[in-house]
Amino acid sequence: MSDLPLPTADRERTDGVRYHELLRPSPWLWLMALGAGLFLGAAYGFALGPIAGAVTAAAVCGIGCWITARRFVRVSVDDGSLRVGRASLPARYIGRVRALDQAATTQARGPGGDANAYLVLRPGYAKSAVAVEVADPADPHSYWLISSRRPEALASAIMSMTAGDRTHRPT
Repeated sequence: MSDLPLPTADRERTDGVRYHELLRPSPWLWLMALGAGLFLGAAYGFALGPIAGAVTAAAVCGIGCWITARRFVRVSVDDGSLRVGRASLPARYIGRVRALDQAATTQARGPGGDANAYLVLRPGYAKSAVAVEVADPADPHSYWLISSRRPEALASAIMSMTAGDRTHRPT
């Protein structure tokens, strides 16, 4: 499990959580949003006056920060499923799991990738990933490729969850 405390909204869901990671945008994305707002505000302010510049700066900064905030992704493994953002993969449909380093992640999302893969990639601030094979024949995705700052810990949590799920399945 992550060594970071869970956000307040997730505290009631901590029972059975084996791993939790919040992929946050890098500080540079926030600075770029603010810089774009200030730059465009100055340009419009010079051309149209200070009120137009201030309104433009506030609007562009607000939109840029809103877009950056939408880049947050929660990755969690509990006793029954893998959750990435709003998507969920039950343990019974998880096949082979592999932690990928930066070079393998680049290969998997590029020429070595599958067009039917479910991708949750944040290459700017999480350069490694985990590949999770989907063992559901009805699912259109062959595997999930999930960015992670700690791919070994995520892969280990998924494998321990699926091992526990297999021991509880009726034969």
